[in-house]
Amino acid sequence: MLLFALGHMRARVLARMQATLAALESLTRRDVIRAATAVMLPVDEPGREEACVNIAFFSAATVTAEYAQQLRDGYARILAVSTANLREAARLGELRDGIDPDREAPALYFLTQGLIGPILIGLYQPDEAMSLIDDQLDRLFR
Repeated sequence: MLLFALGHMRARVLARMQATLAALESLTRRDVIRAATAVMLPVDEPGREEACVNIAFFSAATVTAEYAQQLRDGYARILAVSTANLREAARLGELRDGIDPDREAPALYFLTQGLIGPILIGLYQPDEAMSLIDDQLDRLFR
């Protein structure tokens, strides 16, 4: 049942991400990364629901090898896309000098993941969390 819920959640996130990206007028790498980050955070009701499923799955994965492998595979896919986006930004000259996409992609992604719990429990409001993401993106992008 939990694997089904995780698969359903991933499909929902992907659909929301595609809709969000389709609605963007400009598609700089920064815009794409910010939009993807916002979809991954519990900044609205669908995001909150998905985050709760993810947390339940993560908890189960600490004691179930099959679930842990699912998470590792998911992290690997997301990190590959994130790194590719930052590498493309570097190729296009959008990143500040000295930014290493291979180091910064995981740092940005795990910052995002680290904000999920604090948003869910009300320590940070969604706009405060997105402000932290924007600060990080400002550090990376010209």
